[in-house]
Amino acid sequence: MVDPERLREMISLSSFESGRGKRARRISSYYRSDYLGLNMIRTFFLTTLADLIIAALIAAGNAEKLLDSLVYVDFGSLLPLLLAVYILTIAVFEAVTVAVSVLQMSRAARDMSDYELHLRDLEELYKRK
Repeated sequence: MVDPERLREMISLSSFESGRGKRARRISSYYRSDYLGLNMIRTFFLTTLADLIIAALIAAGNAEKLLDSLVYVDFGSLLPLLLAVYILTIAVFEAVTVAVSVLQMSRAARDMSDYELHLRDLEELYKRK
């Protein structure tokens, strides 16, 4: 006969493994510093790409005005401003990435500890029978 408690635990474990457990296991397989570093590197490249795309779109949208004023533009003062904006966007997105990654790591650790607790409960149910 099927034990309803064991069945409930096995269903709970199975739903975790097929749902949010996949991601929790993947995240918890990293060291915290490795996971943060990987996300920060990815954010750096994606933010740089996004900045380049935005700059290209702005330049394409204002191409005529940009070409007309190209003679009068002081690149000595424009480049530091663009660099400052770029560094600021990188800093903001990296800070957000660190905060989100730390939350994801702590949530994954909590989910995995709950998973292990359910596994121990299931093991105890098997030992009793």
